[in-house]
Amino acid sequence: MTDQKNPYPLLSEPLDLGFTMLKNREVMGSMHTGLEEQKGGFERLAYFYQKLVKP
Repeated sequence: MTDQKNPYPLLSEPLDLGFTMLKNREVMGSMHTGLEEQKGGFERLAYFYQKLVKP
């Protein structure tokens, strides 16, 4: 039975995949931004993802 206060107790726990260790089990699904089609889009896309992972 899951805890009502925390239905996903392992979500913030590390996960050992054998070849690498993940800091937690949170993932972001793939998404289409349209930036890759624009001039300088790959640089802007890299900046977009960099801002997502750095607080």
